[in-house]
Amino acid sequence: MKPAWEWEQASADDVRLILALCSNLSGSKTGSLVGVEGRQVRKWTAGDARIPYAAWALLVHEAGLGWIASVKG
Repeated sequence: MKPAWEWEQASADDVRLILALCSNLSGSKTGSLVGVEGRQVRKWTAGDARIPYAAWALLVHEAGLGWIASVKG
């Protein structure tokens, strides 16, 4: 996973794909994992709001797709 300054904003389709890979998480559980309410997760999946990088990074990790790249020096 890229560090924040190299990250491209995730689309609603991207968010839905990651959530599909996290099949054990409901909307409310996803919200609890990233520190928002379930309705905010629904806004991300509908494209009505942009998912913050920190929330995206947690979901990508939860889906088993990696972790934020280490920054050295």
